[in-house]
Amino acid sequence: MPDPFIIRKLIREASYASLGVTREPTQNTAQTRQTAQTGQPYVSLCATASDRLGRPLFLFSTLSAHTQALEVDPRASVLITQTQLTDNPQTMARVSIMGQLTPCDDPEVRQRYLTRHAAAALYADFGDFSFYRLEPEELHYVGGFAQSFWTDARILADETESLALAADATGICEHMNEDHLDAIQLFANSSPLSGSGEKNPAIEWQMVDVDTDGMDLRQDERVIRIPFPEPVADSSAVRRTMISMLKELRAAQA
Repeated sequence: MPDPFIIRKLIREASYASLGVTREPTQNTAQTRQTAQTGQPYVSLCATASDRLGRPLFLFSTLSAHTQALEVDPRASVLITQTQLTDNPQTMARVSIMGQLTPCDDPEVRQRYLTRHAAAALYADFGDFSFYRLEPEELHYVGGFAQSFWTDARILADETESLALAADATGICEHMNEDHLDAIQLFANSSPLSGSGEKNPAIEWQMVDVDTDGMDLRQDERVIRIPFPEPVADSSAVRRTMISMLKELRAAQA
C-alpha cells in the first residue's frame, strides 16, 4: 500500500496534468466511420491545483472539448507525474486518479487554484469559465520498477487535520512574509525548481499558502512547492517543522 503522504506530495507539486474524458464523436468523425461509435477517449493537457484534501482542481471554459464532454459524462481520469526532468520519464513516480469531475463553487477551490495560477484571475470570472473539482474514487500509483498499486482514493484525505490547519493558513503566511522573509528565500533556494524558467531576482519569494503537507511559495507568477518531511496537524506543528527545516538548511550552508 503506498503512503498517502507520498501520493499527496506528488499531486500538490503539480501545476499541469493530463485529463482523460469520454467524448461523443463529432459529426465529421462519425462520417469517416461505417458505424458511428460513442464514448471515445479524449485526453487534454490542463492546468491544475489541489484543495486541502488533495483533490485535483481545474478552471474550464465551456468552449473546451473536455468541458463539453464532462457535461455529458462527468467521469474522468487525471494523470499527474513528477515535475523533475529525467532522461527516462518512465522512471518517474506518477498517479492516475479516477472519479467524478464536476463544477464546484466552493470559495476555497477558487483560492487554491488562483494561488497556483495567479494569471488565471484575469479570466476566471468570465461567464464561460467555471472551477471544477475531482471527487476521487480510485487511484493507480506507480512509484518505480515493481511499485504499482491500485487503491481506494479515499486514503488521500485526512479531513480533520486539513480543516484544522486551514483556519490558520492565512495568518501563518502573513506572519512569515512580514517577519521571516529571509527564511522564505532560504526555503525557495533549496528547491531545484526555483532556478527553472524565467525569474526576476528583484522580486522576493512570498509564502502564499500552507497545508498539512507543505507550503507554496510565489515569485511574481511562478509558484514552487516546498514539501514538509511529514504531515503536520496544526499551526504549532507547522512552526516546529519549519524551524527544524531551517536548522538543516543553515547547517548545510555553514
